[in-house]
Amino acid sequence: MVKVIGVAEGDFQTPDAFDGSGCEGDWDKQSLDGTIWTIDHTFSGSAFAGVVRFDGASATYNGFTTALTVLDGKKLFWYRAETARVTQRTFYACTRPAAGQIDGAVVSCNMMNGCSTGTFHAVKLERRAGEAEASGLTELAEFPFPQAITANVRVDAARNLAVLARYDDGLYTMGLDAGPPYKITQLGHGVTEESVAMTTSEIYNDVKLLEAGGKHWALMASSAHGVVVWDVSDPVHPTLVAHARDKHNVHTLAMVGTTGYLGDLDIQGLAIVDFSDPSAPKDLGEFVVPEAAMDGSVFVHDLYVEPGRAYLDYWGAGMVIADVSDPAAPKELGRLTYGRMTNHSVWVTTINGRKIALTGDEDFTAHLREVDVTDPANPRVIGEFGQDRPQVSAHNVLIDGDIAYVAYYQDGIRVLRLSDTAPPVQIGWFNSWSPTRDRGTNFYEGGIGVDKIGSTVYLADIERGLIVLSVP
Repeated sequence: MVKVIGVAEGDFQTPDAFDGSGCEGDWDKQSLDGTIWTIDHTFSGSAFAGVVRFDGASATYNGFTTALTVLDGKKLFWYRAETARVTQRTFYACTRPAAGQIDGAVVSCNMMNGCSTGTFHAVKLERRAGEAEASGLTELAEFPFPQAITANVRVDAARNLAVLARYDDGLYTMGLDAGPPYKITQLGHGVTEESVAMTTSEIYNDVKLLEAGGKHWALMASSAHGVVVWDVSDPVHPTLVAHARDKHNVHTLAMVGTTGYLGDLDIQGLAIVDFSDPSAPKDLGEFVVPEAAMDGSVFVHDLYVEPGRAYLDYWGAGMVIADVSDPAAPKELGRLTYGRMTNHSVWVTTINGRKIALTGDEDFTAHLREVDVTDPANPRVIGEFGQDRPQVSAHNVLIDGDIAYVAYYQDGIRVLRLSDTAPPVQIGWFNSWSPTRDRGTNFYEGGIGVDKIGSTVYLADIERGLIVLSVP
């Protein structure tokens, strides 16, 4: 394995900080030009994902052009300089344990904390072998955006309306015309408050729709203003009306009737809010696991809620099941824990009289676990899907009956049949991401949000915007 011989931040800006005498050579013969690799970084006590793209004699790491890339017969090295936004990070490749894999050393440095040494494992990012663009799903229409990230979508079928959450670009209302041909039309746009004030950043990461008081509402999960309540009764002119938990960072939300369940990053837990009058939301209660008080990286990432019970994908704590029948006093019923708990999305259905959850992580090695949660105190894993593709992460989950629709980043959307006795089985897919078309500058690219109405699936894709698909 490569030996790290540098000690200070300035040392790690050239390959001289590493002793690669025990490493493989012939790096210039590996056909790296134009390839994309997802990276698992491992430091003491932590691991996280990233991406590198090689183009000719240069590289792009996590969207930033490297300050130096060295590719020759003896070594493969790339170095990203420190800026106000990012740390200095340096990579020295050492071995190729299998086709399409690279292992080596990584060093992360910043002026405040010095340098930390770790290892990396990179896997070449390509489509699943033998897959065509689609199987079982047919594209009906697509609406691209020139910039920013499309994060999620919810559809009001009665009004032929889709509402999009688009990071710092805000809220979009889209008209849906089934045609033929199917047409998507931009109707209205609501900008984020911070993009107007230009004081700090703000993203809309999630959206849910609500009908109350004779009006139509969009509830936007905001990183700066909690839940931002928009009146979308007139979709051409959406109007910002109110906030719930203003100044908090709300990452996701779920609705049961007019009660909202919020993944509130400021409290690292669940906040419950009454939206019966959306113009004047009222706090009802909170739930936070004890370990969140000791670890700032433990938080509710996403959630599914049914009357009386919440299933919380709790990053760092597993899938936590809570009794929320009394919003003022929620209590834990049980949880599913395992290694590297980077929980993100969960959905629950009933199959043969048993409650079945499908929960997924968001990270390198992230995949899906199908869990019997009939007894919330003793959740039991039935089977898993996607563990053979550690280089691609799952994201949002939606279930209709025994069929799951999963926005799966670079694997687009995956359609799975669930069972109460066997692991999920893939029965369809749509590859929205392509290594020859998309950027390859972020670990999180491709399919991210999903909704389904009848036989129509709506995929929010980070780069491509809104894609409408039909299913049998």
